[in-house]
Amino acid sequence: MRTIVSAVQGQGDVIVDGQARLLDAALANGVERLIPSDFSIGLQAVPVGLNAFLDLRRRFAETLLSSGLGWTLFYNGGFTEVMLAPFFGMVDEAVATLSYWGDGQAAMDLTTMDDAAAYVAAVALDPSTAGQRIRVAGDEVSALDIAKAYADAGRPLEARRLGSIEDGYAELERRKAAGAPFIDVLALVYGLPMMSGAAKMSPLDNGRYPKSGRHACATSWRARLRTPDQVHRKQGRRMSTTAPAPHPRDYTTENSPIMLLDHQRDLMKWLKNRPREVTIGVVSPDVV
Repeated sequence: MRTIVSAVQGQGDVIVDGQARLLDAALANGVERLIPSDFSIGLQAVPVGLNAFLDLRRRFAETLLSSGLGWTLFYNGGFTEVMLAPFFGMVDEAVATLSYWGDGQAAMDLTTMDDAAAYVAAVALDPSTAGQRIRVAGDEVSALDIAKAYADAGRPLEARRLGSIEDGYAELERRKAAGAPFIDVLALVYGLPMMSGAAKMSPLDNGRYPKSGRHACATSWRARLRTPDQVHRKQGRRMSTTAPAPHPRDYTTENSPIMLLDHQRDLMKWLKNRPREVTIGVVSPDVV
């Protein structure tokens, strides 16, 4: 086994402790490289303390980079399916609105789960990426671009500016102080750095893997908009884009805010058919 790709989500017991056990096993068994479960906006673009999930990834990255094992850090921006899902608070087709903070023109890095899986498989098979941070994006799109894409697909949304980016961060602090549900805070800690442009990754490494997507990366999510029920696939089922937002319990455990967005399963479905040199190292918190 040459490379392990980790695709888990959770809190410190998974992202830090669990992946540390995976790292120990890799070192003990002659694995050459570990690609940890980042699948996110670039960690360097977001201040420490703003996003707990990214802070956990930073902690494990420090452990990995000092371990002596080969590594590659992989960033794909936001998952398109997540950013457009009702719980994220941007697109609400039930009332035909698209809500955003800032001027709505900042480019955001979005990648579908299919394309992220294709890219990370290509990265795992490319030994030249060892010791590098790889940044890819299926599309670079603003909030207003998303509104236009919906309109072009015959599903127009009213663009609603919620306030400035500073207003958005004030709202984030208000929600925290009020003990808002975890899911209501999560959308802002990811969304605000993206809508402000602070999380925009540069340079992108798409050009290294021009054939990696099963779809043309920059058009796949737009094409899905023309086919209802396809944009927000989750947990192996189709979730209607016009249905009410699922209860937050669909996305969090009873006692711990572990995201269950299932990019793990989507990635594994694609990666399991890749050459044997690419091995999925972990699939659930129980494994790690």
